[in-house]
Amino acid sequence: MDGQIIARVSEQFPLILYTSEKWSITVESALTFTDAGDDTRRFKGDAPEDVTALGPLLQGLTFREATVEDGSLRLAFTNGAELIAPPDPHYESWGVTGPAGQRIISMPGGELAIWAAEEPDR
Repeated sequence: MDGQIIARVSEQFPLILYTSEKWSITVESALTFTDAGDDTRRFKGDAPEDVTALGPLLQGLTFREATVEDGSLRLAFTNGAELIAPPDPHYESWGVTGPAGQRIISMPGGELAIWAAEEPDR
């Protein structure tokens, strides 16, 4: 996802980031967002006002890297901002879907469910 731009952000729950290369990232639980000025905000993730507040902060940002560690999704942006979505002990907290059917879901407790890209029709 490096170099992709957040082209669109959902306007209601759940928070969904749509990238310039047709990927989508869905966050359905708590998250932390640190802006380029190191101002850190914590969001419950399941509140409509959280999605409304995050949209303008994320729209147009360019990914520097996306990583997963211990079930947490970390999105780092070229301007220095960062979004971290940790796993939830009881619910699927986040998911990433690619244009060829790739999919990664953080299951309850942080275990990952992973689907590979679909084979093209021959």
